[in-house]
Amino acid sequence: MIGPEDFHDSLLELSSLLLGEETIYSVLERIAELACASIPGCSHCGVSLLTDERVTTAAATDGTTLQLDGAQYASGEGPCLEAARTGKIIRIDDMAGDGRYPGFASEALRLGINSTLSLPLTVKGVSIGALNVYGEVIKAFDEVSERLGLRFARQASATLANIEIHDRTVTLVTQLNEALTSRSVIDQARGILIARTGCSADDAIEVLKQRSQRENRKLRDIAADMVADATGQSPDGQP
Repeated sequence: MIGPEDFHDSLLELSSLLLGEETIYSVLERIAELACASIPGCSHCGVSLLTDERVTTAAATDGTTLQLDGAQYASGEGPCLEAARTGKIIRIDDMAGDGRYPGFASEALRLGINSTLSLPLTVKGVSIGALNVYGEVIKAFDEVSERLGLRFARQASATLANIEIHDRTVTLVTQLNEALTSRSVIDQARGILIARTGCSADDAIEVLKQRSQRENRKLRDIAADMVADATGQSPDGQP
């Protein structure tokens, strides 16, 4: 039986995932694992993400989850899809008697799944996917499962939002560093041309551009070669 301390420990780990060296993929996998261990009644779990109205499984605890999700994608109906697209909690207590998703229900019963709990993942009121929890017994999930699951889904949503912000920031910093490096080497090449020919700064840039077009190479690479020739170093800065 899952106790309150276990659940709180899972939330704490979830909130700290971004602090380590995890990739987006390892974080998604850990979210699925923690959800399955923390939500009462869970036997299998997956994380589905919504992009351009298309839902795909980003992480799963096992092959059964992938089969269950795949059945929904193939039929175009199921609790995971509805939760992701509407932002609503979808719970099925008895798969055989529910009747809402017959195609999915048939495959779920074949795989020994009798109940499900699909929890929306939302960021600033916009659905980004769903946390899909599958149970092997009838009425595997109750109000407690739903309440704890919703808390977990909210923390998972916050974690995913923070990862997206983090990834965008890292990408931006990388691009800025690359731009600064390119500008530096281009300025060096321009200075070399000015010193050699006595041309203006604008004329020096034009010479570099013409060579770039003529050789069909990036301006930065042309500049790096020129600096390397002048300094006796290779283009990567090595002697």
